[in-house]
Amino acid sequence: MPTKKPKSIYRSLFSEAWTITRSRPWLWVFGIFAAFMTTGGLFELGFRSFKRIATGRHFLEQLLQGTLPGYDFVVEYIHLFSQLEPWRQSILLGFFTLGIVAFVGAAVFSQQILLQEAKEKTPVSWRELWHHERAPFWRLLTLNILSKGLVGFLLFLSTLPLVLISFQTTGQTIFFSFSVLLLFFLSILGIGILHILTAINTVHHHTHLFHALHASIQQVKKHWMALLELGLLLFLVSFVWTIATCFLLAAAGMGVIILLLMAVVLNSPTFYFIIVIGSVLILTVLGLLSGGFLTTFHYAIWVQFHEHLLHEPLVSKLQRVWSKK
Repeated sequence: MPTKKPKSIYRSLFSEAWTITRSRPWLWVFGIFAAFMTTGGLFELGFRSFKRIATGRHFLEQLLQGTLPGYDFVVEYIHLFSQLEPWRQSILLGFFTLGIVAFVGAAVFSQQILLQEAKEKTPVSWRELWHHERAPFWRLLTLNILSKGLVGFLLFLSTLPLVLISFQTTGQTIFFSFSVLLLFFLSILGIGILHILTAINTVHHHTHLFHALHASIQQVKKHWMALLELGLLLFLVSFVWTIATCFLLAAAGMGVIILLLMAVVLNSPTFYFIIVIGSVLILTVLGLLSGGFLTTFHYAIWVQFHEHLLHEPLVSKLQRVWSKK
């Protein structure tokens, strides 16, 4: 019996993922929370860190200040927090801890929902999703902790060599900086691929985390070129989607400015206040939904790709082009 010829499935893959994402808008809400558990934004964090280190200023301060979102706010908050009475500090700390735990729990639960729902051809009822096995939640939580810790460690290792060359700028140092940044990007991409494959294996096959990790490593060894190709494609999709979203929000912001000018001309403080509050809420919701849509689309693609990976041989587009020469 002839063996099945490997094929490239990117067109059908993107079509299936688009259909799932578009037809189930309620998943976008889960995508908003799941987006905060992804590692994509750490590339930007590392890139901005490298730029700040190159100025030759204090390493730790410049690594944090202006690089981590909300760093200045957190410093000011800690300063104000230290001036409160002990009982007020305990109450605020308790609420803050509960908020962090609830947010992380919602993010991990959202990941599990997206991975389960993206596999189904038809939408699953809320009752079925809620009563689904709870074990994957704790495995996903452990997986996220391990991946975040590894990414943070790589970021630390990647920035340390740049401290040694921060006081001189030559062709060699520029090449070295670019090489470190490229290596960091590829490492983050590899961790992201291994992370999503392990998450899919542990949720769909109900396996132990380390068994799922072992299966994912074997899949990466066998299909590393197709996985890397898909990871780069999704990175480009994310980049283009983010740019398009920023342009659309900027265009909407211009409309808001026109309305504010009208409120000033009409001398109506109430109208002005309503426009400010309403526009902030609407633009924030639109931005979050855009991120939720993109995250849901990513999860749907990876789940569909994993299904193809299990049932039929695959080959990357580059391999197909190269084999035709």
